[in-house]
Amino acid sequence: MDIFPFLALVPERWAKWKRTVTEIRALVEGLYSTLLSTVEKRLASGERAGVFLEDVILNADSYGFDNRDQFM
Repeated sequence: MDIFPFLALVPERWAKWKRTVTEIRALVEGLYSTLLSTVEKRLASGERAGVFLEDVILNADSYGFDNRDQFM
């Protein structure tokens, strides 16, 4: 849509690709939310597995994240 901005004006009912993108986004957000919750629970229990997301959560302030929604 960056190349053809007028495509943003096409109603979702006429653009199957918009519905597909919406469905894929929901799936990705669901998966990522589950992964984020798993890492948060592990950190809360004091466990560390050495994964990148642990570092991001523990150093959120230095990365400029101020709430959980910004991780997604």
